[in-house]
Amino acid sequence: MAEGTGRRGVVLAAALTAFAFTAALYRHAVGLPFYSDDLLQILWVRATPALDCWRSVSPYGDYRPLQFSLWKALQVLGILEPAPVHALNLLAHALCGTLVGALAARHAERPVAVAALAAALFAAFPFAVDAVAWASSFSYPLALALALGGVLVGTSGPQSPCRSARYGASLVLVALAGFAHEAGVAVGPAAALSALLLARPRKPWRAMGYLAASVLPLACILRFSPAGTAYSLAGANWGDSAMVALQALAYPVAPAAQWASRGGLDARAAMALMGLAAVAALAACAHRRMAVAGDGKPAGPWPLFVFGLAWAILWSAIPLATQRFDWLRDPPRVLYPSAAGTAMVWTAGLAGLAVGRRAALCLAVAAVVTCAALVPAVVFVWRAMGLYARAGDVLWQAIGAADGPSPVLLVNLPGRITTPTRVYPLGHEGVIPMPPPSNADLLVQVHTGRAGAALERAAGAILPPLPYGVELAGLPLAADDIRAAARVMVTAYRADGTMALQEAGAVFRGDTTGAPLAQLGDALLLLSADCHRNGDRITLTTTWRLKGDVGGTPTVFAHLLDASGRLVAQADGDPIRGLYPLAQWDVGETVRDVRVFDGAPPGLLTVAFGVWNPMAGTRWPTADENGARLTDDAVRCPVAPRGE
Repeated sequence: MAEGTGRRGVVLAAALTAFAFTAALYRHAVGLPFYSDDLLQILWVRATPALDCWRSVSPYGDYRPLQFSLWKALQVLGILEPAPVHALNLLAHALCGTLVGALAARHAERPVAVAALAAALFAAFPFAVDAVAWASSFSYPLALALALGGVLVGTSGPQSPCRSARYGASLVLVALAGFAHEAGVAVGPAAALSALLLARPRKPWRAMGYLAASVLPLACILRFSPAGTAYSLAGANWGDSAMVALQALAYPVAPAAQWASRGGLDARAAMALMGLAAVAALAACAHRRMAVAGDGKPAGPWPLFVFGLAWAILWSAIPLATQRFDWLRDPPRVLYPSAAGTAMVWTAGLAGLAVGRRAALCLAVAAVVTCAALVPAVVFVWRAMGLYARAGDVLWQAIGAADGPSPVLLVNLPGRITTPTRVYPLGHEGVIPMPPPSNADLLVQVHTGRAGAALERAAGAILPPLPYGVELAGLPLAADDIRAAARVMVTAYRADGTMALQEAGAVFRGDTTGAPLAQLGDALLLLSADCHRNGDRITLTTTWRLKGDVGGTPTVFAHLLDASGRLVAQADGDPIRGLYPLAQWDVGETVRDVRVFDGAPPGLLTVAFGVWNPMAGTRWPTADENGARLTDDAVRCPVAPRGE
């Protein structure tokens, strides 16, 4: 009874910690749309029969039939939608944290504290962001959960009932891990090592069964994955791969290496020195409390340290040795499974530090070290998920904008956002919402079922100066793209990191009925004008028609004036947010232009606008519908205090 109660306490402590960290750090993920690699994978799963998921690969060449079969089950239930799929990722991440804590606490002197510590170290692993936030990365936590479950079941104590059945179940879980993710075949050697280090009593013959359990998924991967190239050793960038693996293993001290680089030291050299020193210190702490079990084998935190180190190496070896990464641009989500080994290594070291003759002092020191280790990682994940939430809002706005039969042109969607300062020496830091081959058409099609409803283009020239880096999605914008769209939406980026999709206008063809409000010069007619207030934002929407050729480079001025005529804001520039200069218009075109004044003061305001020639510094002559010349050659549009 006491043993069962203690085991439940361990699991509860690990679960509460893992779920609390996951909810606090990743809660924004549930509100994200599908994006990035998700788009092609979701479309493929929807169109692929369930059986074919086991004998073919995804559009990216991945053989992960277990993940795709679970998605097919969600499709049958009618919930293969962003929120449930993202929630599944979060649930799997929290489950992995729980299992890591339960595994680390086995045979520990303070099992409840050790379980919570290991769960926290895993849940806050900074390089897990893309594995948890991307729906298509569900294979990583799924494979890891199966692997950890197999090890836990297989290392049950001698008093556990149905030991043969548990061993059989562990073999099944080990085999399934390889069907969840290609790197899952590493769980065979990892489970075999657990049988030698963590199981009591130790039965080496069981290790052979674990190795055999990974043969079936490995054979299927080599059979269905493209030419077995997943396991070719050609082209790996070994130096950076080793540094990235070390950075993941020593992530609590890795920020210090980046800080050292600001003082002129080489970041990789600093990472190597600090990382190896940290691992050596943890090994010393774990070894100092090594004990001897009844069977004469090492006990205490030392076996956990050795097992965790071997786990991290095994799970890192396949992707780091077989894939070529650009470690400053590619998200290191492939290291997600190794995070379990990292958590066990640090837990073993800190557990060894927290005991001794001065147990209270050692425990306090261990607590301080733990907090210092977790703070940079927590801040890193928090910042990354904040970026994902803001980018996700823009993508949802893009999906909602594509609601008509004609395509909407989406300008400057975020393809990649990078933070102004780095926390870790290696690895992409930021978010990647829309990398190629993802595009706006796929984004809309996956969420609405409408194909051809959106087009993304890039216009970097209209981006304001920003304290962070933005790589835009899509090809460079051309005038024909604007003419072909039903309307144009532009992503507005702000210095504080917020972004929003805003309407910019549209181009129409054909005759327009009704008398014009004004004529500007000899070539341009103003057909309508509307000023609308929404809080401190004023939107000016105008419709123009070109009836003759335009010479030079004229542009539009738009001034926000208070009741005394004082200028309070400007929104000057070419129509459609600077994307469609008057000189590019075709005769007969009708253009709707939308421009915004932010931070408008209360009270009666007026927008005065017209056309001027910047080269000459003169405004075009402007007359009203009766031919009378307007004051200052500007059309005036009053703005009511509350936008009535």
